[in-house]
Amino acid sequence: MKPVENAVCGINVTTSSISACIRELDAAGANLAGREFGMSPEGVDSLVSWLESRNVRHVAVDSPGNHWKPLWNALEGSFDLYLAHRGCLTESGLTDDRDAGSLIAELLQEGRLRTNYVPDSYTRQLRDLTRFREELIQTSSILGSKIQNVLSESDISAVSARPDADSRSIKQLARVISDYIPEKDASLLAGGVSPHDSFMLTHLAGQLKDTEGRIMEVSARIRDSLKEREPFIQKLMQIPGMVRRNAENIIAETGFDLARFETSDDLAMWAGFIVAKGAKMPHYGINGKSGKQWLRRALAEAAQPVVAWKSSPLADVHRFLQNRIGNRRAMETVSRLLLDVVYELIVSNRYFSSLPGSVFTRYMLDS
Repeated sequence: MKPVENAVCGINVTTSSISACIRELDAAGANLAGREFGMSPEGVDSLVSWLESRNVRHVAVDSPGNHWKPLWNALEGSFDLYLAHRGCLTESGLTDDRDAGSLIAELLQEGRLRTNYVPDSYTRQLRDLTRFREELIQTSSILGSKIQNVLSESDISAVSARPDADSRSIKQLARVISDYIPEKDASLLAGGVSPHDSFMLTHLAGQLKDTEGRIMEVSARIRDSLKEREPFIQKLMQIPGMVRRNAENIIAETGFDLARFETSDDLAMWAGFIVAKGAKMPHYGINGKSGKQWLRRALAEAAQPVVAWKSSPLADVHRFLQNRIGNRRAMETVSRLLLDVVYELIVSNRYFSSLPGSVFTRYMLDS
């Protein structure tokens, strides 16, 4: 971060208040001006008026939790915003949050403030949608398991014998139950199914059907919001075995501006990948306490069909590592490799077929 010569403001946010400190430089040195505002629409409006009256353009925000988000949304677009890294403040000697505003302003003006990346509002909304969809898919899986349990304890011959029921698919069978077995007509569940099982099956199947409908609605919303960014998705779809949902999840978590990372290693460090020491050889593992867990989850899910694509160089790396460090560690390394590939496709603007072999062989050489 470069030093800022103009007036800057450091802000500490709590659940009920906003503590702001403006720092200006003149011939005599640094001048500080501090004020407190309520965490309310009126308080935010007063803060904005105060900052504008002092010609402040650069604002850094700190908060121990997520209290900064409403304020960030209110200030976004009117100021150059930075989200202070909590560790940077602690390393600089912060012991009392009441002094955070002045310390943030000092670090920001001197160019020593370490910040967290906050994507733009478009990317944040896209993340909300993709994460909501993954939660719905998880709910759908749980409901399917519950239906499986009920079916395994009941005689479902009357249902499974229907011509439109596919016994190989619990979800397909659940649709049949939902469409043809209403609660008021439990007699359709012949063959000794108890009224309790009939009630459970009917409501679980109905909830599953509703959840699947919501998944389709959210997916359509995601696709519609990505119309103008479709080239990014198509770049990721060049990866053999990559499906659209995984591509959407990955790009929502990384953001579209990957050029903010100087190298793919910087991106991997931000995501929480680390070089771990295995029993036989080094491999790329994950740091569960830091990084971007949603991104690592998206990469891990995308890696499954990718390594199943036998003619892919990513599958070659997986087969090479699997025999040496085991499947779990090999999959973690492929997830890391997948992040490298995403970086090269977007930042270097290359096609997957034109990627240099070193992108893939480095993992074999490191091993």
